[in-house]
Amino acid sequence: MIGSHRQEIIWLGEKPAAADLLEFERRNLHIICCDEKTCLQHLSTSRGIVFKYNSRKPGAFGKDWKNLAATAFNQGLLLYVIADEVAAVNTIHRSIKLSDLTINDAAIRHQPPLYEVAEAFARHDSGREANVTLEISPVSKKILELDDPRRSLLQRAFNDCRSILLDPLTGGWSAKVFSVHAVFKDSRVGPRPLPFFAKIDSRNRINQEIKNYKEFTAHFIPFNLRPNLDETRCFCGAAEGILVGNFVEQSESLRDVAIRGAAQPAIHSLFDNTLRGWRQQASKREKIIAEALSGVFVPSRVTKPRFEMARKLGASKRPDELLAIAENFPVQGYLEAPIHADLHCFNVRVSGFDAILIDFALTRAGALVADPASLEISLAFERTGNEDDNASWMKTVDTLYSEAFLERAPPPANEPRPREWLWTVIRQIRLIALADQVSDGEYAIAVALYLLRLTTFSAKTPEEEFRNAYAYVLAERIITSRMSR
Repeated sequence: MIGSHRQEIIWLGEKPAAADLLEFERRNLHIICCDEKTCLQHLSTSRGIVFKYNSRKPGAFGKDWKNLAATAFNQGLLLYVIADEVAAVNTIHRSIKLSDLTINDAAIRHQPPLYEVAEAFARHDSGREANVTLEISPVSKKILELDDPRRSLLQRAFNDCRSILLDPLTGGWSAKVFSVHAVFKDSRVGPRPLPFFAKIDSRNRINQEIKNYKEFTAHFIPFNLRPNLDETRCFCGAAEGILVGNFVEQSESLRDVAIRGAAQPAIHSLFDNTLRGWRQQASKREKIIAEALSGVFVPSRVTKPRFEMARKLGASKRPDELLAIAENFPVQGYLEAPIHADLHCFNVRVSGFDAILIDFALTRAGALVADPASLEISLAFERTGNEDDNASWMKTVDTLYSEAFLERAPPPANEPRPREWLWTVIRQIRLIALADQVSDGEYAIAVALYLLRLTTFSAKTPEEEFRNAYAYVLAERIITSRMSR
């Protein structure tokens, strides 16, 4: 138990009787009775906090909870609320609902025996305590401003360090991800370990990713083809959590490798080595493909300006209409297996010929054709630089996303072309994806839905805005062509 040395229990409210303290002392726990202000000084060294509710002073609990609960939870403390009356429990619930926390984040009991309270704290692992002297420095000015909760997450995750140097990593759409260069305070080996990665995201997503690592990666993704978590450094606070593991050094994104025209070995490695443990679980299911890919495209997320641009480029049907058409296609056979569910070109790192998979926040069971569709679209719509003009790009994607080349893979490039790299990687991905088809048009529908998904993403430049809108046009072409069959 990492936090087993944190022996103090903060007590707010009516003080316990001397005899009651014996239950805590027998478990080597020490009660500290204090007010809100002095309480803050003990949070980083305490294992938990007791809120003793007094029905005669209901406002006192609300004030203490509002000012202390989230901060204490961020430090790993167990929150225990003792109600003096049964009727007070509902009032306590209402106060908790007004905060960042949920009812499940606290133990709420009506006058429990003190041995039960003491035992709950004795069994609680509060994790690493915050190292408030930790020096946190950015590699560049791109670093985000660290508010107190995020700083606290880093102080706890790296509490055995004197300093950490953060370098933001690009490519993610929601999380804040860094490579972390640490200097240990006291290590028999030496002060400078290999780099870590640290990911700060919403509490629910971090909890889910930790669960996914245990269920989907431990026995199914080779350990050298994924980052490995340091579970003692992973935990969640009231609103956000942190994930820490070993950083994949001397690697680059699949996007960068593909642009150089050197992605073929990495794509082979991705599907035949990295994902082999998932793909060999495939079993046949029957369902409408759009239902099998439920949640990939949410029509309400297409903004009005994006749809208007798509209309100017040739689209005519509303987002909800397109999804309704796809959801009314016939039931088809397809293969189901664990999928990454967010397989874009920045979530695949390439080291030598190895494809290393990162970010398992959305991993789940799904249609086997989903990951190839997601990957090829991320590559096809990613701009490669200022010289990457949209006019010639449109000609390439119009051909690649034509009906003929969604039914069979594009042929090899016969001669050098400006986007030969893109043609080649999509050909290779489709050779894999089309081989996984059980039913006619299965992959085409998956591609259309992932094109529509792209239209819901924000764009950083006018050129990206154009491409995301054009994805809508291509998706409509694919869906309406399937409708006429």
